[in-house]
Amino acid sequence: MELSFFCLCLIVAYIHLNDWFYQKTGQRLTYRNMFSFDLPLFIIEQGKSLFNLFRLNEDSLSRQPVFWMGTIIPVFIAAGFEYEILVQNNVVLTIGNIDEIFDHSKVPLYISAIAPTLGVFISNIHRTIQTKKQIETTERKNVADSYYAHHKHITDGFNNLALAEQANAKVKVLQENPFTILRPGSLYKKIFPLSNVRDGFSDEVSDAFINSVIKTIKQFNEKNERKEDDFLNMLVKREIKDIHKAIRIYNSSINDILDCLYASRKKSALIEAEYDDINKVKKMNMVSTLREIGWGIRRVYDFLICVLDVAGIKVTDYPKLKSEMQKLVSILNIVSSVNGKYQELQNK
Repeated sequence: MELSFFCLCLIVAYIHLNDWFYQKTGQRLTYRNMFSFDLPLFIIEQGKSLFNLFRLNEDSLSRQPVFWMGTIIPVFIAAGFEYEILVQNNVVLTIGNIDEIFDHSKVPLYISAIAPTLGVFISNIHRTIQTKKQIETTERKNVADSYYAHHKHITDGFNNLALAEQANAKVKVLQENPFTILRPGSLYKKIFPLSNVRDGFSDEVSDAFINSVIKTIKQFNEKNERKEDDFLNMLVKREIKDIHKAIRIYNSSINDILDCLYASRKKSALIEAEYDDINKVKKMNMVSTLREIGWGIRRVYDFLICVLDVAGIKVTDYPKLKSEMQKLVSILNIVSSVNGKYQELQNK
């Protein structure tokens, strides 16, 4: 009997070892390759598996091995003790002999009483783990929801800029050519690189984005900064080529700003020279052209302010940005002043 039990244990052990070896190498465990069996790794992994039997997770309590061990093992131990006690003391199992049975069964009864106690104890620990898991899941959902809400709020604001601008434009040609942010999601990521689903939204603005905006506006100012008298003389002398060149530079500089904000417009040229048909001869209308230039620059300035406002960026918080925006306003004021002086000269 003992030999049969020993052989059965060897067979079970071989099946288990062979299964583990096959999973690792794809080969059956035989006499030839048994020396390549990694015994330390096998022991480590079996130890981990044994340890996992005593671990609780958020799965249902019926799937926890430690729960069943804690409730069943004490009962089997108590049953074993009870059997040995009854056999050794020749206790007869009858109703009339119940007092004697209970008197001999104190130890097994104490052991079996451990089962419900362990069950309740394990159940409370499991409930705590489940509660913690639910709290973590809720927190992750709240974090993700905060990101999606912030992302939607900002991107919707970017998408609505074109509609608001189209409604507020005062010049028809500008009204028909609104600015549109083509990639609001990319612009959001450019402004708020730390925002993501895992960590939630972050209202920390990227320094790289601010620096790119400052650089682009600075380039616009450097390319289009003109002295008021020189600008006025160019109009009075009707230097058409120079005016067209200035308009091209304005449009190119505006494109750079729009590219920085992932924005565009329907027509390639925002600012266009205006002409009057006089006796079937087209003649540049300086006043209308200047007005187009002025409104073009004003639109860029307003668009920048709107984008920054949607993102919650205050120009006053960034001295260099504030300085370049003020220079942009100065260029706009020069165009407006030149327009006024030119009209005065024409009326004399």
